[in-house]
Amino acid sequence: SPCLACTARSADVRVAVLIRLVAATGIRRGQACALHWNDVDSDRNIVRIDEGVVSAEGSTAVRAPKTRASIRYVAVDTGTVAALGRLREEQDLLAGHYSDAAPANDR
Repeated sequence: SPCLACTARSADVRVAVLIRLVAATGIRRGQACALHWNDVDSDRNIVRIDEGVVSAEGSTAVRAPKTRASIRYVAVDTGTVAALGRLREEQDLLAGHYSDAAPANDR
């Protein structure tokens, strides 16, 4: 049977990168979901963990960790950094496509 990451990659690249990031770093899935592109330092192969997505009153919220010690930098292997880079390129292309297609009053 195919591996989880292989199945996820064929279904949705975002899920595949999330699985790879969590597996490669050991961060919690809520921390991975709260990452912003400016948290990823591809030159130094690290990500900054300073927020997490949590359940809150029937929905979700992004929150800072309970202690300052939980804010940290985590090393990331070059393959995962490359996967993150490809995901960002894909998102940039989609953002450009949809911003070009949006009516002027929606921008």
